[in-house]
Order: sequence, then C-alpha cells, then structure tokens
Amino acid sequence: MDHKVAIDSLKWVRSSEVPRPPLREAGLEHPVFYAFQARAEWEMLNLAEIMGEQLKQEYGLHPAGQNGIGLNWRKLNERIWIPADYLEAISIHEDARSIFSHDESNCIGIFNNVSPEDLELKHKVLRGPDGKGSSKAKIEALTTNPEWREHARAYSLRLLYHAGTRYKEFVKNEFKPVLEDLISAYQSEMRKIQTTK
Repeated sequence: MDHKVAIDSLKWVRSSEVPRPPLREAGLEHPVFYAFQARAEWEMLNLAEIMGEQLKQEYGLHPAGQNGIGLNWRKLNERIWIPADYLEAISIHEDARSIFSHDESNCIGIFNNVSPEDLELKHKVLRGPDGKGSSKAKIEALTTNPEWREHARAYSLRLLYHAGTRYKEFVKNEFKPVLEDLISAYQSEMRKIQTTK
C-alpha cells in the first residue's frame, strides 16, 4: 500500500464537480491533516536543533492562522513529503497553513477519553511558553528554547498517535490500510530521526 500515491490521487481538483473534497469523502481529511502536522512539526523541531535562530530566515517562519507558526511549505517539501491536497488546496491560503496551531486541539482535545497527561502536554505546547498561545512566542521557543522543544517533540508523537486512532471509525474501509500505512511510515521516519540525534 503506497499511502503517498493513494492520498495524492484524492487531492482536490479545481474543476471537480464533486460536492465534497475527495479526502473528506474517504474519511481521510482529518487524520491525514493531523498526522502530517505531527510529521512537519517533528521535522522543524529537528531542524531547530541544528540551525537555531537561522531557521527563521531559512524557512521563512512567521505568525500564521490560529496562532500557529507559518513557514515555507515548498521548501519543507524538499525534505519531506507533503500531501498534495495540503500543499495545493484551493481553499487554503499560505498563512492559514501552520504548525503548532490551536486547530490541532480538535484532534487531541475533543474526545472524552484523552489522558490528563496528553491534555497537559497539549496545553504546554499550544499555549507556548508565554501561556498566551502567541505565534511569536512559539517561533522564539522553537528556535531558542530546548525545554519547550522537548515538550513539543513529545506532543507531536501524541498528535500522530491520536491522528491514527481517533478518526479511524470514520475512514471508509477501503482507505483504512492507507491511513495505517501513513501512520506507520511517519512513526518510522520520526523514530529514525530521534535515534540519529
């Protein structure tokens, strides 16, 4: 099962007459989005360890939607695969796409059986070190604050876990293997990065 081919073949097409985006029809919209957020965050955390404040210029870090960190997605796409629907969606403008966004609360925070530890971790990371959730504070933390990065690393792993489990019942049966392959690939990539640090 090649999750990249399967997911990219479901990308939104401008001329499409389909009333709903294909990823949504497959039940993959939310799990793919949040799993990718976790993977992108992990990559940026790893780069921050190497580049420090230079990361701001190199990847064009800037305040973006829902108090997240915006970045140059095309440049990141040179390092990791970005789902075509996320990269090219006609309904998303550049500043709406961000990492460590409050939107991610929808993945971890809307279910009754979320552990207190996950909720605390989410709060620490998405609210940022200033406790206000500002983009600027999170950009500074990403590039200069090792303690926040450690929390963010643990948080991204939990976000990936929730993306792979919380929405599974809504994914159409024929696409469940796609989601499983995506999560497995991301887990493997993230573990590999972690062990090479």
